[in-house]
Amino acid sequence: MEDLQLWHLREDLTVIEAALLIIGINPSEEDYKHLEVFRNSPDGFDEVFGALKNAIMSGQLNADLKEEYDQLAALGDEDFSSESTIDWYMSTILVDDLKEWLIVKNFTKNFFFPDETKSPGYLNSKHEHYSPKLAAAIRAWEVVSSNPKLTRGHTPKQAMIKWLRKNAGDFELKHEDGKLMEDTINEIARISNWAVKGGAPSV
Repeated sequence: MEDLQLWHLREDLTVIEAALLIIGINPSEEDYKHLEVFRNSPDGFDEVFGALKNAIMSGQLNADLKEEYDQLAALGDEDFSSESTIDWYMSTILVDDLKEWLIVKNFTKNFFFPDETKSPGYLNSKHEHYSPKLAAAIRAWEVVSSNPKLTRGHTPKQAMIKWLRKNAGDFELKHEDGKLMEDTINEIARISNWAVKGGAPSV
């Protein structure tokens, strides 16, 4: 049996592999190589797989989607992209994007965060003293500082503003009319910014 830790070497994963790893199961195990997604799935798989699908279909999580071409041929449509035609065994997610999404969801006690201990209270949305803007500042710093590709061509502050805008709904950074709280987002990025001396962004 392949060592589960070897999966840390992968830069991308299929959606099925990602769901299995999140619940702590080795996708290389024979029982799961050809898992029937909706039949006899292991405990927790359906919930995690469903959350991944919803995040992908809603645009919250980037994925390289592959479609089942036999179904497309039958439909006679080369641009059909409903969830029913997606091949989740072939569609892939970058590990960096997956970890970013898991951080936003405060779901970091799993395979992808081996050194993670119990989340502190200030990041727990159920804590009685939880502050979404404080959590936003910390999560923006964590995501941007751990993913160099986000600062290619951008300063850390610019990268954090972009990330905060994308995830504004998770940290109460939208007005009642749905518009972004731009002033608040900029202030959070300013506080989280470690490159306070400025300078040209790296390419």
